[in-house]
Amino acid sequence: MPGKKDLEIDQILRDALARSEAYALKSEARRIKKLWKQVELPMSLKDCLLGLSKDQLDTIRRNLDIKNISALNKNELAEYLARYQIKNMGNTLRLLDQGRLQLLQTIAQSGGYIVSDSFGFDVSFFFEYCLAFCGTMDGQRIMFMPDELLQAFQAANDRELANIAARNTDWISMTCGALYYYGIMDPWVLADKIAHLTKQRVDYKQYHSVIATASDFYQEIKFTGHGIMDKRVNDPKELKAAIMKHYELDYYTFSKRQLLDASRSEFFERTPAMKDLARFLIHNYAFPKDDADYILLEISKMIPIKDSIHDIIEQLKNFIEIPDLQFAQILGGLVAEVLNHTRRWELKGHTPYELIPEQQKHCYPQVKSSQANTASVYSIRTGAKIGRNDPCPCGSGKKYKKCCGMN
Repeated sequence: MPGKKDLEIDQILRDALARSEAYALKSEARRIKKLWKQVELPMSLKDCLLGLSKDQLDTIRRNLDIKNISALNKNELAEYLARYQIKNMGNTLRLLDQGRLQLLQTIAQSGGYIVSDSFGFDVSFFFEYCLAFCGTMDGQRIMFMPDELLQAFQAANDRELANIAARNTDWISMTCGALYYYGIMDPWVLADKIAHLTKQRVDYKQYHSVIATASDFYQEIKFTGHGIMDKRVNDPKELKAAIMKHYELDYYTFSKRQLLDASRSEFFERTPAMKDLARFLIHNYAFPKDDADYILLEISKMIPIKDSIHDIIEQLKNFIEIPDLQFAQILGGLVAEVLNHTRRWELKGHTPYELIPEQQKHCYPQVKSSQANTASVYSIRTGAKIGRNDPCPCGSGKKYKKCCGMN
């Protein structure tokens, strides 16, 4: 039983945590209030910049890669940045993908500003690259471009820019897809892979700048001293060391289509082992297919980080109950198959099964697909056992034996 001193320490820690959380909430409230401060249009670009802090202006200076002006005071820096960006906005636009370029096109086509209750993305990216600004006007949140930026944008917004945005979109998607499979990789290696797959020259400096701005906006990948990494990587140094243990192993070769597919947030590789686990969940728990897919997606995100059968089954327990040992053994076998046929970061995109010597694969124990359908089926809604002639619980209207109960 904890003593009085232990209880006092515990209370001190709880109080400190509560104060920390309260401070974080107040800080976020102040940030939001400042971000959406009152504005009146029209505004000059310099006035927009003067509405930012000196630290924010320095962020813009670094993002635009402007050297030797760090000694300027706030007013001088705002004036310099305004003059610079009016002349050089086209260079910044060449770093964008189609989604961000289309947003700026929408602003330009809407008279210089757009209104929304929730923009659904981090608007600070746009003023940190001196592309657009935000505020509140007539009680509504807006994103807008000062007249000078609007004119510079319209002058640069041509077919060539559209082609560059399409190329950047491919670069970003292929990079995210590659890191989905590899976890971490040196940026020049990624650039070489993209050049090989697209059969086009990739300028490394351009590629690095495009991916860096995408990292700032989408927050899906991160730059580290060990390379560019998927956001799920916890310890880039540890992962890089694990990869180096397989220095003799070539990276698994993916097609351009595979990398583009893997860049989607809802993507997971539907291996035969994954399909068997999906059938097991649908058959034994009457999950609709979409629910089963969601569970598999969560598992696929987890495997690169925690790859033991126990870890995966513990995750599954958030969604299902395991009634007995026999059931657990079948589930464990299916999970083992998923793990052995899932591509791993430390194996350079290979699966463990692919690295088993060919002459030994006939000795490899595999769970039969039929085991996914061996247990009795219970409705998760009523708890009652479902007969083969009962309506299928997935809601299709068919008999269970003609729907999810089919082998």
